[in-house]
Amino acid sequence: MSFTIQHPESGLFWTSGIFGRVQLGTTPNVYTLEGSYIKNVNSGNYVNHVADLLHEGAVPDEFVFGDDGVISTQGKTVTAGGFLHVMDGEDTKWVKVGAAAAPVEEDVPVTRGSALIEEALNATKECGCKCGPDCECEDCECEDDEEKTL
Repeated sequence: MSFTIQHPESGLFWTSGIFGRVQLGTTPNVYTLEGSYIKNVNSGNYVNHVADLLHEGAVPDEFVFGDDGVISTQGKTVTAGGFLHVMDGEDTKWVKVGAAAAPVEEDVPVTRGSALIEEALNATKECGCKCGPDCECEDCECEDDEEKTL
């Protein structure tokens, strides 16, 4: 099952930052667990840490999700800052939120011209003919070339 990870105090989510760093932001990354590895569903990259900063890519690290919300790796816990850190002593209790496996596509407003073109491409005449003015269909019930145009 896929999920997002949210910081309980700020309400921000784990998201992609510069050079593959994981940071807090308003647009959440969607993750899944493969064993003890955290994998970004969209990029296919695994979460790891380099120099105590979380990154996506390279060799994955194993993570443990505690019942209390604390996420840890190699005996250190994941904490929030400018970027996400792995350190001793500070226990951030993250919120793991279930998410849809794939992002839902939203209706996007289109220009009137685009909508008219789409409508014309999908149009059919009352007789069922989709042919243009040079229609030579034997099954076409249009009486003259004028009715055959869209």
